[in-house]
Amino acid sequence: MNKLFEKKPWLGFTEDKVFGEVMLNKGFCKHVLQGILPELSIDKIYFPHKQEEINGSEHYSQKDVRLDILVEDHNHNLYNIEVQTTNTDDIARRMRYYAAKADQRYTLKKGSTYRNLKNVYIIFLCTFTRTEKRPIRNKYLTINSKW
Repeated sequence: MNKLFEKKPWLGFTEDKVFGEVMLNKGFCKHVLQGILPELSIDKIYFPHKQEEINGSEHYSQKDVRLDILVEDHNHNLYNIEVQTTNTDDIARRMRYYAAKADQRYTLKKGSTYRNLKNVYIIFLCTFTRTEKRPIRNKYLTINSKW
């Protein structure tokens, strides 16, 4: 076949490079966030970061993550927007891990109180129907010492 007429693969919004470049547009990124989270008032966002790696030498034995898009708003809330095209049946656990890694790296510095912990929103845009049987549940138990 003539190279001039060779069919090129279609690169849609969910293709990693396309998604990253499109989401770097602040106006579009804010519009997507506001559409996904209409209950939040997102007045202004700072420039999105594409392919942000969270790895640290102090945690060299832990699994690293690479975030598709990481953006912060004017209230210092963090938003991680991911595109998932393959169903590995572990989305809920992956979200939990990404949130923990974001907390580890971006939100709480030494000497800060837990009231200073930023809100972190993990958003997965999936091209498939989630098939996990059970949601991941976290339990927190507080015991009052005056009982």
